[in-house]
Order: sequence, then C-alpha cells, then structure tokens
Amino acid sequence: MRVTLKGVGTGLQSLKLLHAVQHSQRPLPALDQGENAISFNAGASEGTLTIEASGSLEHRAKQLSFADFHPVIENMAPGMLLIKGGAGSVAFPVSTPGDLKRLRFGAFYRARDARDGFDYQVSFDNGKTYRTVDHAPGLTGNGQCKYVNFSEIPSGTKAALVRFSGTQRNTTMLSNFRIDADYTQPHGGFAPVKITYNWEENGVAKQAVHVAQSPAEKYTIVCASKPVMRSIVLEINE
Repeated sequence: MRVTLKGVGTGLQSLKLLHAVQHSQRPLPALDQGENAISFNAGASEGTLTIEASGSLEHRAKQLSFADFHPVIENMAPGMLLIKGGAGSVAFPVSTPGDLKRLRFGAFYRARDARDGFDYQVSFDNGKTYRTVDHAPGLTGNGQCKYVNFSEIPSGTKAALVRFSGTQRNTTMLSNFRIDADYTQPHGGFAPVKITYNWEENGVAKQAVHVAQSPAEKYTIVCASKPVMRSIVLEINE
C-alpha cells in the first residue's frame, strides 16, 4: 500500500487498516447443547517482511523483479537468474525493524542435470560466511518448488543475507522466489479482543460476547438446545 501526498499543506494525520474474512459457517468452531468450553489464545507479537519477485526482467514494468531488491549476483546471465556456466549465486539482503525470529524461503527453480541444483544459504555476518540450510536438487525437468524454514537465528539479529547458490551443467535457474522474514514487533503487545459468537436455537437468534483481557483465556458458553452456528467475530475491543 502506498499513500502519495501532493500539494502544499497536504498531510496525513491518521491511518487505520481493517481486514475482513468471510467464509462458510461449516468450518467454524462448533457449539453443542450444554456447556461449551471456549479457549482463546493470541499469537506472538510478530511481523513478517516479504521479498517476492520474478526471476526475470522481461516484465519489470508490470511486476516486481529480483533487481528491485538489490541482490548481490555472481555469474548469472544478464536480466535473469540463470547460471551462466559452472557455478553462480544470488544473495538478497534482509533487514527487519525488530529481532529476526525465522527465515522462510524458497523458489520455483530448474535444474535439468541430476548433479545440479541450488544450495539454500544464510549469512548473519554480511556475507563473510554462509551456512547451508538445505539443498534443492536436480533432476527437475521444467521445474519444481522447494521451500525451507530456518529458525536458528543469533540473538539480537536484525539483518541477514539469503543466498541461492547453484551449479550448472545443463540449465540451472530461478524462475521466481520468496523470502519471508518473521521478526519481533518492536512496539508489539497484546490488546483486548472482543469475541462474539452468533448462533440460533430453535430459530431464535443467540449471542455471546466475551472480551479477552489477556493472551490466553478460557470461558464457557451454555446452549439450552441444539445450536446452529452463524458467525464468530473477533475484533480489537475499542
């Protein structure tokens, strides 16, 4: 999302984003006749920074490309993430506003020789040393996906390099890739959450509202007869 301000005196005083999710009531947690034990648990105060782009500059005017994320490239063909021969790599810098907790990354890649592929690597000393997390092997034919989850992050880390290092005998390339960096929100914390259950009993609308004041709570909803679920609404209690 981008807000563009133009003209003298133009400003932005406040901004609020809302996310609405609507789906069938079938997957909603079911209530039953009698006492229903409800558990509420809030997730960790984390955010995610995502780097995702095409491995080619062909459609750069229409979508993000690898070049938009300032990678360090070694022995790749111009305009694409194709190894020119022998070996090559591309490393993407990752920087987060809070302590880095985990890196989730991978790619749709091609390695047409069984001896080729990509090593998935990370560095926490600005590229002086790299640790290989996993290997994306050939023989892939036209291509395949591989993604990994790495959480052995040194304490206090806010920057890393994620590198795809490959070898080529036939055709080894990245078509597209994605890097998710999960980090601790520097100003994160729990805010009370209002939980509203809506259901029907014998055609009569029922509702139970609970405000969770802590990240983990338990409470009870009692249904006098067989209920039919209609909705559950979770929202910040304002």
